[in-house]
Amino acid sequence: MTPFQEQMLKKLGGQKVCIDGTHGLNNYDFILHSILCVDEFGNGIPVAFMFSNRKDTSCFELFFKKVKERVGILKPEVFMSDDDPAYYNAWTSVMGPAQNQLLCAWHVIQNFKKNIRNKVHAKPQNEKEKILEKCVSLMGEQEEENFQRSAKLLLEELVEDPDTRELGDYLEKYYMKRANVWALCYRKHLGINTNMYLEALHKKIKYSYLNGKKVRRLDLAINVLMKITRDIVFERITKVAENVETTKMKISLSHVASETIDHCDIQFKTNSSWRVNSSTSGNYCKVTRSKTKCPVEYCPLSCT
Repeated sequence: MTPFQEQMLKKLGGQKVCIDGTHGLNNYDFILHSILCVDEFGNGIPVAFMFSNRKDTSCFELFFKKVKERVGILKPEVFMSDDDPAYYNAWTSVMGPAQNQLLCAWHVIQNFKKNIRNKVHAKPQNEKEKILEKCVSLMGEQEEENFQRSAKLLLEELVEDPDTRELGDYLEKYYMKRANVWALCYRKHLGINTNMYLEALHKKIKYSYLNGKKVRRLDLAINVLMKITRDIVFERITKVAENVETTKMKISLSHVASETIDHCDIQFKTNSSWRVNSSTSGNYCKVTRSKTKCPVEYCPLSCT
């Protein structure tokens, strides 16, 4: 961890903390574990790295203890990782529980694919693909009531068929009882769904800095991490110096601009929906009120 990374983790560590590992950077097949936060520009900032040939709770506890020595205890609003419990168990042991634990949607879908392939028997490929579509559709359901109803129907359908019963039992045991960590309806207002920031970082390391090749010496891989951290420092300094609009600024400006819309451009449809004509083109938007009260306490982007 560099001084810049330490500073950014202290600043951003109370919001979103993502962690993931990637193989294939070196000939020793050591795993690169990266901790990443999201800054006010919506960019992923890597704040700590660890190379290890292990992926277990005791290994991650050592990693997080070293992080704790530099920045103190972190209580992020969101902690996102893959479905390996070792990450979060180690984090809880060292830092305490996060406000919200989430699983990366991409990793959940990969687990769905693997278990459909391994646990669904005597079904053609097109039937397996339909089951996957139903699982992914369930994960993307935005209303809790609809999610509960759809989950019940899916489980009943899987368990009643002898060829899919094993999958149904697996989903009920390992996923339905903790839907709050992977289903979209429970994470709508948390502002993150996948570990896309870490995925982009690891791809940049592999293909932009290593040109798709493995490094033979681990010290060269560490040099690459220092280079990418240096480049991220310069990118951030440039954005701050140029006064680039942050995501929050853009939303706030949109709120202000909405107050200038002429009333004749707004058509009342129902008690909770409106049609609003675009001020820049001939298109229109359908606006639907999802809640009457913001579920986020002390929201920094409260509507005016």
